[in-house]
Amino acid sequence: MVLSLGMLLYSLLPLSQQAIWHPLAVYTGDQCTVVNWMNFNKSLSINVLSYITPNYPLNITLLFQDHEQFSYHDALYIYNHQTIRYKERKGHSNNNYTSPVAIPEGWNRLKLIVTDKNVRLKWTNGNDEVSLLALTLDLSVANVFLRGIFSVCSGVSPEWDVSEGKEVTILLQPLQSEQLLEVTGNGSLIVHHEISTETQSRFANTTLRIKTRRQDLHSFIGIKEKNEGDQEVYDKLEVPRPQLTVTSVGGMTHLSLKLFDGDASEEDGSSSIVQDIASIKVTPKHFITHFFVFISGLGIMYIINIARSALMRKDGDQTGQNQEEQDQEREQFCEIPSSARISDQVDSSGHVVYQKGGNIRDAVNCFSIKNRSTST
Repeated sequence: MVLSLGMLLYSLLPLSQQAIWHPLAVYTGDQCTVVNWMNFNKSLSINVLSYITPNYPLNITLLFQDHEQFSYHDALYIYNHQTIRYKERKGHSNNNYTSPVAIPEGWNRLKLIVTDKNVRLKWTNGNDEVSLLALTLDLSVANVFLRGIFSVCSGVSPEWDVSEGKEVTILLQPLQSEQLLEVTGNGSLIVHHEISTETQSRFANTTLRIKTRRQDLHSFIGIKEKNEGDQEVYDKLEVPRPQLTVTSVGGMTHLSLKLFDGDASEEDGSSSIVQDIASIKVTPKHFITHFFVFISGLGIMYIINIARSALMRKDGDQTGQNQEEQDQEREQFCEIPSSARISDQVDSSGHVVYQKGGNIRDAVNCFSIKNRSTST
């Protein structure tokens, strides 16, 4: 209860300072510059690239028309497995909504739609969309306030503008072992190492190849320039999810994190295969070539089946001839004279036997052989 109340008060802190009426900036298009909060009026339909983990949810606060914001508002916290809704109507209540799919930790693409009394939130992955939340409200929405680590854009790569002397934390994709960080601008980027605070790496107008791995509650990060052949040195961080602390010197530095490069294409091998198949162009020449190859294959299979059938018939005739010769040889032992008497013995197979000259013969087997000989 204390935690819930604390989160609610945290979400309302900038509202009490009237910060909601002075948004930091408005970002549109493919450029996904990361911000911490943003305000929208009334209806909206936006794409959001947001960093979401158990410690970093995306907060969506809804204010209503003709109602005082402290006593009437909704605060939605979007996590990887659920959405928590804190509802204030001159009294506090909360609800948990379990997500139909667990969205992965790290950077995710969302689509937020707010119209009057309806709120829709979807998670997008390529061309696929999954509905995470659909609410019908009792009041009409006047303002939508976003808080978290996110960007409102249609792109897929989070970006940062680092001013000279400023320090920024770059949150890497936790579940992607390799990713690229483009460094441009008129400044240089200094990467601070956690193992030795005195050690610094400096880069300018280049692309960094970043390799990460996780072990228990630690992250290991290796950094080198993309075309550099030397083995990188891994930096051990006392945090479960990989991140970089950087500073810009000598001017403004622009950073762009490429999430879907490197191992991302290798992990999703099925997608690349589908794209390769879809990219094949079938021309008339290719069609005729493949058609003749197909017909030739059918002809070869037909010839092989004919030869196989002939061999099977030959083997069958030979087998029948051999069986007939064996039956004739055995039949001489199956002549049952009138003097023979049927005994009341039964062999191990349950057949009735008779005695002839002190030898025991299987009458049933002899009867079967004689019938086969008669029918031929």
